[in-house]
Amino acid sequence: MSSAAPALERIEIPEPRWKRDATIDFFRGLGLWMIFLDHLDHNVWSNITLSRFGFSDWAEVFVFLSGFMSVGSWEKVFAQASGAANPGCSRLSAGVFQKLSRRVARLYIAQISALLLSLALLWACAQRGVRVPDPAFYMWINYPAQGLLRVLLLLYTPGIFTLLLLYLMVAPLLPLMVFGLKRAPKLTLSISAATWLLVQLPVFHSVGLNWRWYFNPLAWQFLFALGAAARYYSNRLQSVARSRPVIVMAVGFLAASAALKFLTHFDWTVRHAGKPDLAWYRLVHFLALVILVTVRLPRHRRWLQSPVARWAVICGEQSLLIFAASLVLDVAGNLLLAAAPQGGPLLQLAISLSGILLLCWIAHQSRKSME
Repeated sequence: MSSAAPALERIEIPEPRWKRDATIDFFRGLGLWMIFLDHLDHNVWSNITLSRFGFSDWAEVFVFLSGFMSVGSWEKVFAQASGAANPGCSRLSAGVFQKLSRRVARLYIAQISALLLSLALLWACAQRGVRVPDPAFYMWINYPAQGLLRVLLLLYTPGIFTLLLLYLMVAPLLPLMVFGLKRAPKLTLSISAATWLLVQLPVFHSVGLNWRWYFNPLAWQFLFALGAAARYYSNRLQSVARSRPVIVMAVGFLAASAALKFLTHFDWTVRHAGKPDLAWYRLVHFLALVILVTVRLPRHRRWLQSPVARWAVICGEQSLLIFAASLVLDVAGNLLLAAAPQGGPLLQLAISLSGILLLCWIAHQSRKSME
């Protein structure tokens, strides 16, 4: 075998590559704003979000970018283990365990804190006769002790609180994905893709959802893997994305999906259709968006200096805190909409803008406290 072959199976990239990217934080922050708008019920302003114009939405964007960003943090763990005075499997295992434990703890605390605060708010408003339309939020109210236990065990996760559970399920896989993409990228991506394909078969749809969680981790792990692979292979993929045939196919698929969304009523054009198992049309639509953004995004960074972009970047930097805060604000916003259904688009606009401004303020305060 030639000496070039092993180079295709192993990737050695210097540590300076793994610096934080303001562009990625911008899209994460923008995604957090859009997810907040999407989670407001009967909000006419959610029609400006991604899901209105195609099959995928900001959940795909957020998960993909999380996989993209995870590479840098895990590479640092691997580099620290290999550069230690006594490198070895035990030191690497200890480093991975410490980082994974901190990550899982942060995700768990964010999930529990946001859900308990929201349930307390829902209970207080229910005592005054104000309730959101979704009955799933009130399944615990007659059995609060049992409900609290189910919350702590992650067995009760109504509606909008399911995305963090996906992160908790996939968290242990991320170091394996990053290590696999570094050592055996083809095998790693093949296993991830095969698992996603298996879940697409109707007989396997329920596999991975035994606890009635909304997102199927066996399907969505593929998007984490694609995000990580995109960071490893960014230079090669950019050249592919900029080729004319690829651009034409991407634009054609995006235009066709938008037309189907606006003009038809197929089952797979309904909002959130195919989302639990990451259906193929959602995945292809998202990848077409990635290609178009890669091609059209300005290469200079001046656009990141605009006020809106700067605030989006700040929110993206504090993504876990801001996402958890957005869940509580969504519950509060939905309670306001339920209390004043006659408010119409003006009230919906006021809640939408106020929520985004609050998220920006929370992100700014968190950033200041870390300086």
